[in-house]
Amino acid sequence: MSYDSWDDGGLTPLEQAAGVWNLIYGQCKCGDCDECALREENAQSKRKQKLEGSARFKDASKLVGGLARNHDIKLALLRRIHLDSLDVAIVRYMAYEALPAYYAVLLKSPQCIERLIEGLFVKVCHIAPTPDLSDDILHLSSALCSNPLRQTAYERVGYMQRFIHDTIDRQFGNGAALALPAVPVKNALAAARLHLSIADANRSADYIEQLDAASVRAMTAEYAEPQYFAAPQGKRAQTRWRVRHMRPLSYYFPQDHRNLLMSIRIIDEQLPREQFIYEAAMRYASR
Repeated sequence: MSYDSWDDGGLTPLEQAAGVWNLIYGQCKCGDCDECALREENAQSKRKQKLEGSARFKDASKLVGGLARNHDIKLALLRRIHLDSLDVAIVRYMAYEALPAYYAVLLKSPQCIERLIEGLFVKVCHIAPTPDLSDDILHLSSALCSNPLRQTAYERVGYMQRFIHDTIDRQFGNGAALALPAVPVKNALAAARLHLSIADANRSADYIEQLDAASVRAMTAEYAEPQYFAAPQGKRAQTRWRVRHMRPLSYYFPQDHRNLLMSIRIIDEQLPREQFIYEAAMRYASR
């Protein structure tokens, strides 16, 4: 058996303490002596210099260089991380929700909500479009996207769902919406949540952080105390079913991106501005 893969080099603790490692391999590996401390210090210095010279460090410094407040610096970097993570999150969300690939064409379209609702009405419910109905759909879409009350994507899609149900009930009688086929409705609502989340990620930094935090709070509260809801016809209600729909888009970011969001969020805003910028840029570059 070779000792090359052993961390102790095949030496006993007594032999390591006596310096046999150093005699055989040319450097100490105890981790406690001055030589080890100096070697670790040199390694950290090299890592630091590498990060300071990286494109990510320079990009972060340039991004926040003109901002006066540490809070605004933090928000700007958090927004950049959201935008950096967006494409991966879209792919992961679509896979998790089993959304057909053709929905990808709609997701970034300004008319996404209108097309999703109209598609359900025409293709699934066979409701002929009218000028009044089209106007109602347009007004709803505009309100959901503008979001003056800063509600989460889950909350806003709840309005869309109620609009669909109310329209169908008016057309075919009270309770008709309960007979809707589950899959096309599920897909439309999931696509709407993703569309709104994508649009939200392109807004101001404080807006993004506020909605992300609100989504996490709602998800945590629902998980702790699930609210009762009536399951669709022929389905059994599942506890905490809403939790998966309440998740912010950041839930689907790569793990290192989520870790970076947390790392930036906890930087002390009382630091001097230049020190704060340096610390934030270093953390951004270290991802």
